[in-house]
Amino acid sequence: MSLQLCNDVTLSKYRTVDGSCNHPKNWGTSFTPVARILPPAYDDNVGSPRTRGKDGYPLPNPRTISSYVHPSTSDPAARTIMVMQWGQWLDHDITEFPVVTNANGPVKCCGPNGTLPTGDTNPNCFPILLPCHEVNFAGSCMEFVRSVGATDRDGCLLNPREQVNSLTSFVDGSQIYGSTEELATRLRDGTGILLKTKKGFFLPEDESASCILRPGTNDYCFLSGDHRVNVQPGLL
Repeated sequence: MSLQLCNDVTLSKYRTVDGSCNHPKNWGTSFTPVARILPPAYDDNVGSPRTRGKDGYPLPNPRTISSYVHPSTSDPAARTIMVMQWGQWLDHDITEFPVVTNANGPVKCCGPNGTLPTGDTNPNCFPILLPCHEVNFAGSCMEFVRSVGATDRDGCLLNPREQVNSLTSFVDGSQIYGSTEELATRLRDGTGILLKTKKGFFLPEDESASCILRPGTNDYCFLSGDHRVNVQPGLL
């Protein structure tokens, strides 16, 4: 990765799109490794995810943990859904960890009909075995592809492996305006001032996105500063 040198950068009225020079040490710049609270802990001390705990026993199933920590409940919450909406909106402004992809698209780890793979798989695949009591997903396999590893200036993976944040770490509206010069340019209407819109005030179309569309309609995937804008309507 190559960071911009800020020694000669004068104070600007506006932030940089990629977050560079917003901090003297370039902290928070897009596509840089995230800071750690605890040191990394890999099985091989390099990059292989842990499979056993300190006691030597296998770690519990991730899906079992998530189902236990976030159980389905019909009890009314003390807060409105705006808490979730605002939390997700803020999250999409400051963090996004891109996953490894193939040259022709996403990596598939599970077999047909949600079955566990039986042969060799992509080395970045770590599919999750679904418990027998699973009710939200069909089959026995949940797709899981690991995130992209940070590299040094020569393009080599860091040792130990570090994770990359593709967004700026600042609360700067990057989910609207983008975190790279290339995306920021795509979002502009050509005048350099206004953002593109379609059919009034709708977001422009993203022809390269892979959101789920209704068949037989003129629906389209939206383009914004963060590709997860198509996850749910509250992000539009």
